[in-house]
Amino acid sequence: MDDMGEMMGMKMVGFPSDMGNGKVSGALVQGPMHKPSATGAFVYLNANPSIKTVVDRIEAAGGKVQMPGTEISADIGYMAFFTDSEGNTVALHAQGA
Repeated sequence: MDDMGEMMGMKMVGFPSDMGNGKVSGALVQGPMHKPSATGAFVYLNANPSIKTVVDRIEAAGGKVQMPGTEISADIGYMAFFTDSEGNTVALHAQGA
């Protein structure tokens, strides 16, 4: 994560990016207009190559596993859900268990 400092009263950190390469990037933003939510849209994060490796780190980092790694299908892979330390529900996806 790259610290992007503060902008318009919001703290921002960005995912690594290489502008112009066509790959998706993004940022995490904290500010007075943003309220943690367990019921809003789920953002899926890449947990490749193994969903278990990521899920096993959640509680030590202050989160709570809501659904452990669960197979969607052999072709699609696995998903899991957790609540982060701020109260947001986040989803994970990985090809491997």
